[in-house]
Amino acid sequence: MDSVLELYETKFDPEDYLDEYYKELDPEVEFFLYNLHKVFEELKPLNAAIMEIGCGPTITSVLSASKWSSNIFMTDFLQRNIATVDSFLKSTRKSNRWIPYMEAVAQMEKCSCADVEDRLLKSVKYIGHCNVFKTNPVPDIGIKFEILISTLCLEFISKNEEDYVAALMNLKHLLKPNGTIILQGALNNSYYKIKDQEFSSIRLNEEKLREYINKAGFQISSFKSAERICNSNKKADHEGIFFVQAEVI
Repeated sequence: MDSVLELYETKFDPEDYLDEYYKELDPEVEFFLYNLHKVFEELKPLNAAIMEIGCGPTITSVLSASKWSSNIFMTDFLQRNIATVDSFLKSTRKSNRWIPYMEAVAQMEKCSCADVEDRLLKSVKYIGHCNVFKTNPVPDIGIKFEILISTLCLEFISKNEEDYVAALMNLKHLLKPNGTIILQGALNNSYYKIKDQEFSSIRLNEEKLREYINKAGFQISSFKSAERICNSNKKADHEGIFFVQAEVI
């Protein structure tokens, strides 16, 4: 996995990634946003400790969580991604990039885009480094979490099944007993590109996901998927997307 992390350290550019995949709100991200909205409405985790693993340079996966908790932690392996998110949260002149995503969440919640943005800025308490291949992925934090969220992350930094399961087992150490992990990602994907730079992925299907998640010590309580519903020009070969909610056993 070291070679994969090194590739990201040397070749992954946050702005190029955002320009490639977040120029507009596509139906696949809408799928993720909708399922996050639904699960948080069901869990109602008032002021729970929530951590996102592998946020990248984005803020979309914690928008719904920010309705319920003002104790949100965001983490990523790359300092460039951390700096990009931190810059957005602290800037007095906000980027318009995230408005369509906040508007989508606001519509589901029947509130305003300004409400979503305001609470997000107040809810994120920490932005820092994580390495899911370490036994303690976030050593700077000494608390356990009720909920972990990871979107489009683990399959892209794992070289094989062993890496994926090991990462999940390490993440389990961050959770309280009966804690929840939410995983969202790509099905049967082998690569994605930023400009001409290719990043590989392990191929996941429902059967493999269920096996890996169970092997890591979680029990799946919800599994949802959809066929590929993005623009045909998207530089990735996935056949679908998934949403998984699972609890520590």
